[in-house]
Amino acid sequence: MLLARILSIVAPFFISLVMALLGWSPANVFYPIGLSFALLLFTLWLLLKLSRQAIGAREMFFYLFKGFLYLAGAILFFLFLETVLFKIALVGLTLAVLLFYYNQLFNHFYKHSWLAAQPQFFSFNYLEVLGIFFIASSLAGIRDFLDWPVWLLILILFFLVFIADLFNRLVAFGQIKLAVVDAAISSLILTEIFWAILGNSFVYYIKGLLFASVYLMLTVAANLYYKKLQPASIFKVYLTAVLIIGGIILLTARWF
Repeated sequence: MLLARILSIVAPFFISLVMALLGWSPANVFYPIGLSFALLLFTLWLLLKLSRQAIGAREMFFYLFKGFLYLAGAILFFLFLETVLFKIALVGLTLAVLLFYYNQLFNHFYKHSWLAAQPQFFSFNYLEVLGIFFIASSLAGIRDFLDWPVWLLILILFFLVFIADLFNRLVAFGQIKLAVVDAAISSLILTEIFWAILGNSFVYYIKGLLFASVYLMLTVAANLYYKKLQPASIFKVYLTAVLIIGGIILLTARWF
């Protein structure tokens, strides 16, 4: 348990430090990126394995992918930042987020209080939404500055959103029946919304913020529905807000 506690504190510092090296060695970004992902995946895997609890492959992938999604988005967004202070702030945010995530996992798998025994899936979703914001912003930036084809960008986003949504349904919500179909439909809708957002003339991080806002509301609505966290009226409010924002985006987008 002591080794796991040390790991949950030290690992985020090392990962954030390696990420910071991207600002000092822009010509060799692949080495820090590869090392960051390797450290993240290995330390998360080790933290879960040291608990000696029966963690299936599905649950293991769920926890690893949450961390991977955030770090991938943060690194991509870091590469677009030009101001040193913003880069330092992002590294600091990444450190805080990873400390929170590792600590949540430690509390869940190593502490035996009733509160710690309850998986904090709802708080994990905020980590996921933040990663989606960084990824959507970065993909919009790639489109604006590098002129990558739209079909490739929305394909990347669809894949990431589909994987995240599918494992949320399988692990967090316990939905087995039609989980793949439901995840594919919701991912397709989100991808179409992102396609519409790309057609606007906003700066890339505003596009990412718009998409992340829609993603957040859909995530909250799913939690309200599957986990019964609030009355049905709250779910209807979130769903209405999602439809209104999605309609505005679709009506104001430049498709061609």
